[in-house]
Amino acid sequence: MSKKKLLLPILATTTISILPIVAISCENGNSGTSNKPKVQLLTSSQIQEIVDKFEFKLTKKGSDLETENKLNELWEKLVRNKDNTKSNSQIIINWNSEFKDNFIFNFHKLNGFGSSHKYTFKLIWDNQTPAISYQILCVDRNNELEYQGMVKLEIQ
Repeated sequence: MSKKKLLLPILATTTISILPIVAISCENGNSGTSNKPKVQLLTSSQIQEIVDKFEFKLTKKGSDLETENKLNELWEKLVRNKDNTKSNSQIIINWNSEFKDNFIFNFHKLNGFGSSHKYTFKLIWDNQTPAISYQILCVDRNNELEYQGMVKLEIQ
């Protein structure tokens, strides 16, 4: 009888001490997925705000090239540049001296939306007009495409 009296408290103590371990392991197993905040896509007004910030026009030097009918030649050279890929075109846009000397290209910096976004750019022709195509990707959603568009060169 004394064995039964001793076995019951030991069994109850063991069960009670194991429960928190099981509860902790279940909590840790789900915490990686269920507690993550859901990243929202851009709204139509946010996309419009981005689109409205694009500006693509000629500098004074670029206007002189257009007058001399050499603008298309320069643009063709830039389009054929080895860096003109969706992943590398920002090299041309931000650091190529011929581009910077002849073109003004401004765009929204993609900040203030609550999630991380980035662009891909590509220099293209659109009906004989220099243009830059772009995509807006949500980095927080594995580079999910949120919007794509094109900005044509404003020629006066």
